Formats: sequence, structure tokens, C-alpha cells
Amino acid sequence: MFLKDKTAYIFLILATLFWSGNFIVGKAASLFEIPPFTLNFYRWTFAWLILAPFTLQEVLRKKNYILENIKLILILGITSITVFNSIVYYSLNFTQVISGVLMISTIPVMIIFFCWIFNIEKTNFYQILGVIFSLLGVVVIVTKADVGKLINLNFNKGDLWMVVAMFSWAIYSALLRKKKFDLSQISLLQVIISAGLIFLLPAYLIEMALGYKLNINLPFILTLSYVVLFPGLASFIFWIKGISLIGSNRSGIFLHLMPILGAVMAMIIFNEKIINFNPSFFVDRKRPVEKVNWFEAVEYCLKIGKRLPNEREWEWASRSGNTLKFSWGKGDPKLYGWFKKNSEKKTHPVGQKKPNSYGLFDMSGNVWEWTADWYDQNYYQKRPSSNPKSPFNGKHRVLRGGSFMDKADGLRVTRRNWDLPSSRFKNFGFRCAKGQKTKSID
Repeated sequence: MFLKDKTAYIFLILATLFWSGNFIVGKAASLFEIPPFTLNFYRWTFAWLILAPFTLQEVLRKKNYILENIKLILILGITSITVFNSIVYYSLNFTQVISGVLMISTIPVMIIFFCWIFNIEKTNFYQILGVIFSLLGVVVIVTKADVGKLINLNFNKGDLWMVVAMFSWAIYSALLRKKKFDLSQISLLQVIISAGLIFLLPAYLIEMALGYKLNINLPFILTLSYVVLFPGLASFIFWIKGISLIGSNRSGIFLHLMPILGAVMAMIIFNEKIINFNPSFFVDRKRPVEKVNWFEAVEYCLKIGKRLPNEREWEWASRSGNTLKFSWGKGDPKLYGWFKKNSEKKTHPVGQKKPNSYGLFDMSGNVWEWTADWYDQNYYQKRPSSNPKSPFNGKHRVLRGGSFMDKADGLRVTRRNWDLPSSRFKNFGFRCAKGQKTKSID
């Protein structure tokens, strides 16, 4: 008995760990600019191909039965394969992993709600109360406990889309309870994947038509391998094995590990925080935000509909489209930037110095600014003169501009700094960009 329970617990913990990891990998996919519907399409296409040899015989033998229940199967495929997984990947372009896993953790309660809506199971007072509290919890997550966001309806669109994903999976789970299918679990999964792919294919084609590009590189291969093999197949198999050993009721408890595991991994890998606050060492609403890592800078820019500039954009803006050594040209650096000699070892409110020729303030000094690019030490030696491309991957992200801790000569336009994306220091900040990309920095 003890050995059986122990084996089941290992299976169930691994299943929830892999499912939690799906959010981590989904977030990484957004940082590597892997299109969400494209990733989801290839994930389930390869999963279908892997399952086919083990399920095809049963599926063909019971094709008439499947066709009799095709409407329900199509809805199950749309809500789980097409909508839920795609929206989760899309949402992670705009929100934290922690926000996602916390909202997804409310799904068991939402299932109760939809079972009541669809008249699948009776609901008592305490279950309704649980639904209400779960919805309140979702509101707290979406608003980040900020009443002003609720009053002004100012929400992070990633969080809102994650709510859509949550409801979609809850509907799928509720409808799955409605009927006991005369199919093995693995064949049922294959049929549902098939139904989902019918609608996922046009979504993938539309995404490509809109200009999204898929780069077949190492990050994509590793990401796809994980989502296919682990949350796609291994988690399902382990979950079924765990249920077969100790039952569904005891197994369901392990789902509550997902927000814990997901949050811990997000904190370690992406340095995320449960509650948002100004991380700055020098706190002043007019000073630049600092002690912010690269991931947080990206997330903020996305929240306001912008992005981090790449290196060539930053340099073009700093030079004002010229070939200047310094952003201010040949003027007195004290008039244009905060550096070691005049900063008093601290940041200063933005806009107190003169702008450059483009009207941009603090392009030199005050804080180093994160850019979108990976660091390549040979960038200037091998880049083309027009539209230079940064590497697809790397270990460090590039910062530009110098800071209040640097000498005046260290504020030259071409100077580059680099650090781990998870790093945060009191002289690391960022600015956002929007609009067409520059073609050259020469």
C-alpha cells in the first residue's frame, strides 16, 4: 500500500511540475519571439504524430461512435487544444508567470460553476461561495490589488486573456464530465487533439499572414521539445497512472501544487515578484526607475503597448541620426547628462538637463538603459553598415548610455554594457520605444 501511494505521488508531482513548467517555457517563448499560435500548432501536431501509432487502430475501429459524438468532441478540442493553450502562450507575452499560474489555480472552482451552468452536477451553497471567492481572487490578481485599475478599467491585457484561457479550460473540464466516452484515455486525447487542430490550423496560418515569423533555431527546438514531450504527453500519462493508483479525488489535491511550483520557478528563473512595487533605490516619481531587470523592463513596455529599443535604434536616437561621439555633440557634458562628477552618487529627476537634437533627455548618464538585444562582443566588427542584426540568443543582454556612476568619457554613444537579464542594480533602468525601426546607425 505504501509503495503504491509513493509511486502515485511521484507520478502526480512530476505531472504538475511539467504542467507548471509549461508556463515557464511559454514565457521564455515570448522572450524569444516565438509566435504563440504557431508554437501551439506545432506542439499538438507533433503530439498527434507521436500518439498515432498507439491510437489509430482503436480510433478507426470506433469511428462511427466518434462521429455520433462529434459535436461534443469538437467543442472539447476547441476549448482545450485551440483556445486554452494558445491563449496561455499569448498572454505570457504581456503578463507574469506568477499571475498566470495563480489564475489557473482557480480552475477547479470554476469547473464547479460551469457544471452548475450546464446542469451537469448539482451545486450547494458552499460551492457557490467558493466560486465567488475565486472570482474575487482573480479580480485581485488582474488589478494587482489596485482599486484604481478596477475603477478606471485599466487592466493588463495579458491578465485579461489569461482569464479567457481559465474559463475555456473550465468549460472543457465541465463538459468532459458530462459524458463517459467509450474510448481509452489515450485515444480520447488523440481525438480531442485532432478536433483542436482543425481550428488551430487556420489560426496558425492567419498568424503567419499577419507577418509573424518562425525562426527554426535552438530556442524554438528546445521549447517545442519540452511542450510536446513533457506537458503535452508525459504529464498526461503520469496523471492517468497516478489516478489509477490512488483515485481521482486524492489525485486532484496535487493540482494545488501548480501555483506553488510555477511561482517558485518564476521567481528563480525570471526574478518575478508576487506583488508589484517600485524597486528603485532612489524612490521619486520623477526619477528614472532603476534596480529593474530586463524581464521587468520588457513586461512594462509591453503593458503600455511599446517595446524595448534594439541597439541600433538606441544608438540612432542617441546620436540624433548623426555620427556623434557623444549624444550632446561637442558641448559641455554637465549640461546634458548626470555622471560621476556632477551626480552626487545618485540618480536625478528626468528632463533637468538639455535634450539632444532629437529632443530626447538623459540619453547619456543617469542610468544604464536595457535594450532588446543579446550581447555579442564582435558586434561592431562584423555588423553590416545597414540594418545590423543582433544574435538570436546569448547569455547577456545589452545596456546603453552610461550612468551616474561613470566618468564623462564613459558616456560616449558607442560604449556598451552587458549583464544577465535577471540582474538588477541601482544604475540599471530602461526606456520604451514605439514606431518603425531604424535601418541604419551610420
